[in-house]
Amino acid sequence: MILADPALGALRRGFPDARLSVLCVPRALQVLESCPYVDHVFPFDQQALLSGPLPSRLKRLVRSVGVIARLRMQHFDVVLNLHQLYSTEGAKRIRLLLRSIAAKRTYGRNTEGRGGFYMKSVPDPPMPESVHEVEMNLRVVRLLGIEAPLAEPKFWLSSADRENATGMLPASWREKPRPIVAICAGAEASDKRWRPERFVAVGMELVRRFGARIVLVGGKADLPLLPCLSQLLSTEAVSLIAKASLGELAAVLESCTLIITNDSGPMHIAAAVGTPAVAIFGPGWPGRFGPVGMRHIVLRSHAISSPCEDISCRRVHCLDWVTTEQVLKAAAAVLKSQAEPSRCSPS
Repeated sequence: MILADPALGALRRGFPDARLSVLCVPRALQVLESCPYVDHVFPFDQQALLSGPLPSRLKRLVRSVGVIARLRMQHFDVVLNLHQLYSTEGAKRIRLLLRSIAAKRTYGRNTEGRGGFYMKSVPDPPMPESVHEVEMNLRVVRLLGIEAPLAEPKFWLSSADRENATGMLPASWREKPRPIVAICAGAEASDKRWRPERFVAVGMELVRRFGARIVLVGGKADLPLLPCLSQLLSTEAVSLIAKASLGELAAVLESCTLIITNDSGPMHIAAAVGTPAVAIFGPGWPGRFGPVGMRHIVLRSHAISSPCEDISCRRVHCLDWVTTEQVLKAAAAVLKSQAEPSRCSPS
């Protein structure tokens, strides 16, 4: 959802008086809470209808039917689908959803010929890394005949987010400016996770060389990593894993000097609040899903199989090709370039 922010901004500027609604998965609601471009958000998770016990699926189905009914009552003039059509079945579901909404005009991405049902569409590039996802979203918006220049995504913070985030970091950190380094050792897919002991090695060295203060970030799924990262907590460090909302996490990351991260949600959040990232990519596509902007350093595996989309891969962990020394060198370069007090602990 963060990568859609420039597209939403272009739509608002192109149609300042329009009613702009967004249909998204429930976990993305927090991203849009303070977004000034959006009038209304409808939570909807079609994937949730396909998994879990039958009683749970039926309950979700009833809720989803209610959402679709409310969408139909909006009488939308235009519906844009910014998502890629990953499969024929996925395309069928999107087509059914659009018919159910009864939109007058539909626009989207024609992935490998699966988007022929749109009124207008843009082709997905044959090489996944040749065009970033932000630019692909903007190409869909340009189908409406409006200007949509390339821009960096922004995470819109509320004053409450910033106030709550201040209380999540030790008060003693305000007494003397020192670098705050966020570490995100988790990722949605296990094959995108650099080994946690390597994060520890980099973090401990940054503490030694720069006096860095460490903030561990992540969600509930990353809690099992905490024992592996415990050595970092013996330093001047805090863990906010599963302790912050997305808005609070964004506000904490805004106060950080740097984030060292896997290909993950916190990587995009940090980039969207202006914090430099050292991003570690293995099987992922940094040219398509990497952090946007010139202040970031992307380190990617040079394994023959990387990048790839084989989620069942059992070969040697391709992220092992990214070394501790490479990450430490990149992090040190960022810290040296960001040494001014404005990017260090608040004084």
